[in-house]
Amino acid sequence: MGKSARKKSINRTGFTFYKSYYEIYQQLSDEQKVQFTDAILEHQFTDMDVEDVSFDDAMVNIAWLGIKPNLLNNKAKFLNGSKPKNKPIVSEVEAKPKRSANNENENEKDNVNEKENENVNESIAISLPLNDNTDYDITQSLINQYKELYQQVDIIQEIRKMKGWLMGNPTKRKTRRGVLRFVTNWLGREQDRRASQKADKSDSYGEIDKTVRQAMNKPILKPLTIDEIRAINQKKYDEEEIRRLDVR
Repeated sequence: MGKSARKKSINRTGFTFYKSYYEIYQQLSDEQKVQFTDAILEHQFTDMDVEDVSFDDAMVNIAWLGIKPNLLNNKAKFLNGSKPKNKPIVSEVEAKPKRSANNENENEKDNVNEKENENVNESIAISLPLNDNTDYDITQSLINQYKELYQQVDIIQEIRKMKGWLMGNPTKRKTRRGVLRFVTNWLGREQDRRASQKADKSDSYGEIDKTVRQAMNKPILKPLTIDEIRAINQKKYDEEEIRRLDVR
């Protein structure tokens, strides 16, 4: 993940790390996990804009884009609820129990709000069967990210093919940890195949163009003049006359 200047820390004590984040995290390599969690922590505890985050690693990029809507809503609700309000000055003894009560209420409210946030923009597009007879839900937001990364591929159609393949090959179904890698590998191969077909088609058109150019470069025969036609006819007559004399 590329970083510029160090981000400014915000006054936040914690945030909810959803199980869906963990499921995505489990599918990453050790190096990818570091990038993924570092981005989450920095976004949640600094003023870093979620749109500023990008990765060279396609797998980490997909993982990040899959949780981005939740991160945005989670942080936005915290920031909207953290604006200072004018309050009367009270003694430290009076303030402590009030802060404690307020914190408990705020925590309960945050838990409810964050629970609601977990399903924000998480409409299920399609589900893939796993090896433990459960399903892995592919969300619409994840579909949209795949469309950005694999622009030559019909994402929905290919995921339908994956589902059909997994249903027809139950012994080759993937684990919850490995299913996203299976999806990205499939889509990557399909994009490469389409690029190869496009190149082959371009080559065939090139051969056609070459043939047309060669035909166009051939000299065009000029029509014969009257004198040339007479000369040819005279030559034919002379040849016939010689053969006739030879026969005699």
